[in-house]
Amino acid sequence: MGALAAANRDTEFWGSDADELRIDRPIAAQHGSFGAGAHHCLGAALVRVQGRVAFTEFVRRFPDAVVDDVRWNGRINVRGPEQLVVTV
Repeated sequence: MGALAAANRDTEFWGSDADELRIDRPIAAQHGSFGAGAHHCLGAALVRVQGRVAFTEFVRRFPDAVVDDVRWNGRINVRGPEQLVVTV
């Protein structure tokens, strides 16, 4: 059985930093999953554009930003950060 929270976290494929969000990975554009077939997310294209604009503008505006702390939500099905502290 697959688990959504396990997606893109295989250390054998991604390396020792599989737990880190690395938008500079060579295949970073292939990270996100929006389902497939009849279950493909209708908003996938919009979300990709929004994410690209948001990250690009953030990095442009704050090139020296540093992630200080991440607190994960602890969920199994939709894992993600509950709190993300960034110093700019």
